[in-house]
Amino acid sequence: MASGILSTVLHPTGDEGLSLAAPAPAGVIWIALAVGFVRRLVTDPRRWATEARSPGALTAVAATAVLAGSCRGSNRNRARA
Repeated sequence: MASGILSTVLHPTGDEGLSLAAPAPAGVIWIALAVGFVRRLVTDPRRWATEARSPGALTAVAATAVLAGSCRGSNRNRARA
């Protein structure tokens, strides 16, 4: 989440390179976590359901929103150029 927030903050300062590079590692990690999420759903659905109901599961939602927001912001600004 921090890299997505950093990307959002850097963009208005004109530092486009860092703004675009910051969410890249987070995207790779997000994909790895999504694979683990689906694997656990398939292999241990009871544990998956228990963990999905925990407050910690909301961090996945927040991280996805921040990452998508930083990607959306950079795409919108490319269209203007």
